[in-house]
Amino acid sequence: TCFAPTNDAIDRFRESFPNKLIEVTYHVVSLNLAEDNLPSSVPTIAKGSPHLYLTRARDRFFFVNNAKVTRRRELMFEQHKQKLYVIDDVLEAFIPTSGVTPNAFEFLNQPSIYNLNHRLVFFHSRVQMTYEQSLFTEDGMHTFFVPVDDADPAKRTRVEIDKYVVRGHVIKDRRLFTRTMGNETYESAAWEDNAVKVELSLANQSDSAGAEYTLFAQSNTMSTQPQRQKGVVLSKIVKPNIPVKNGVVHLIEKPLMVVDTSIKDFFHRERHGRLEDFMRLVDYSPDFLMDLDGSQPKTVFAPTNEALKVIPASVLDTLKANTSGLTSRTRRWRLTRCWTRAALVSSSANLPAAGVCCTCESSRENTDAH
Repeated sequence: TCFAPTNDAIDRFRESFPNKLIEVTYHVVSLNLAEDNLPSSVPTIAKGSPHLYLTRARDRFFFVNNAKVTRRRELMFEQHKQKLYVIDDVLEAFIPTSGVTPNAFEFLNQPSIYNLNHRLVFFHSRVQMTYEQSLFTEDGMHTFFVPVDDADPAKRTRVEIDKYVVRGHVIKDRRLFTRTMGNETYESAAWEDNAVKVELSLANQSDSAGAEYTLFAQSNTMSTQPQRQKGVVLSKIVKPNIPVKNGVVHLIEKPLMVVDTSIKDFFHRERHGRLEDFMRLVDYSPDFLMDLDGSQPKTVFAPTNEALKVIPASVLDTLKANTSGLTSRTRRWRLTRCWTRAALVSSSANLPAAGVCCTCESSRENTDAH
């Protein structure tokens, strides 16, 4: 059976990875793969026989790792039946240097086994300190979100990660590549103890022009211990869809569940992302930006690029020309209390369409993404 990427898929791959070769043997398996009896994984003919993971799609096709089958053909060669499946993406080859596919904990300990140069020392040490190694070595098919090391060692030491935060990075018994994860939410392994209820999902954020998007992992801490902060935390996915023996790993920019960003810092980070148009608007209201300083509880409703597109440019220009009027309007988007998304929904509050609700609790800020 051969999984053949389309010409467009190959062009995209070469544009994204100009110095990387397409591993043909990673696209071939030595059996006639029948769709009516689809296995969960199949070994390839690449060195060490690394497996491809198969996931049934909602339509009549299926996914191979993160690529979707779009066409199929049955062929014959010297009386042997063959299958050709056309896929819409090149399969990035993850061939272990040791010849043996690692489990998630072994990958944490040695990411170079896949020739990756990301450092995972901090999270690996927290997994060991919280005695959660078994969560990453357990057989089965699970999904792991693993934060890479921060470039600033001092910042790493300030991040508090206990066993619930570690467990909040894992979805048990579901092997989810980014495309098979979809828009659904999933209970994290922290949910098992019933002390911390944390859901995990993905979030897409497009730029102002809508031409490109960035994929984020998203944790939502809903009910929890009194000392633990509720709300949504976003973390950029820096390397997705890494297959391991017991599932799939997604490398993320920073830990989930850990609130370490102020509202003002969050806005600054999104200045060239989904809040680019909003930030261009509030630049004409320095008093509103000053309101964001300080550690007092607050909630801010910030319309995304998509939401602001419904307002005519002439209206926005009028607002920018009237600083006091703009400040008066933008201050209506700020509440002097901390409201999480769950609290707003339960109180039947009216939320702005396609907006971002930024909140803080005590002296720490949080973000609830809608």
